[in-house]
Amino acid sequence: MTSDSDRLRVSDLVGNPAFRLILELDLDDLADFLKQHAQDDTPLLRWYRSLVVVLAGLWLGGAGAAVLFDAGVSLAHLPGTIALTLVILLVVVVPLHEALHVLTLVFYGARDLRFRFSLRKLYIAVTVHHFVASSREIIWMAILPFLVINVMLMVLFAVSSLDKFLLGGLLFLHTFLCAGDIINISLHPGERERYSYVDAEANKVFLYECRTPAETI
Repeated sequence: MTSDSDRLRVSDLVGNPAFRLILELDLDDLADFLKQHAQDDTPLLRWYRSLVVVLAGLWLGGAGAAVLFDAGVSLAHLPGTIALTLVILLVVVVPLHEALHVLTLVFYGARDLRFRFSLRKLYIAVTVHHFVASSREIIWMAILPFLVINVMLMVLFAVSSLDKFLLGGLLFLHTFLCAGDIINISLHPGERERYSYVDAEANKVFLYECRTPAETI
């Protein structure tokens, strides 16, 4: 955890020749930006897309097999379970996901947190005004809900007597909804340290990259 005295401030980045601005994005364009980069050909995103396809196949294929082989599941049972899955996703899983983002940011010292939600563009996000976060902090903030919630769902799937179709649906849908977090992680590939901050008043997010000593000459 970076102490307040050691943490970079916005004024340390802006106009500093040691850093290069590589992204300036209006927050209203965030959903479109994520859609644009969802098909980027990086190892992380290829793995993520494959994972989503596998989980969708296991969920729907498992339901189909259960109906086909009469394993206590009927077609009449599925619409109600799907509806319950969506309710639990929206009422329990999504708030828990965002709470884990918030806890991670607060742990790193963030205080001025702001929430953004767009029903039209189907996204919810937590931002922090003028809090400069490093690549490591952003990666942990982004990946923690993915890890915690998916592990919990997999454990419940393995050891509990809860409806497997419901749990499988939650696992697939939550993983699918983590697309923005995975894309965020992909913006920090590790070759050079990057720093990001949000200017909530200007409604923009900025991403800076460290220059090498040779580039600052």
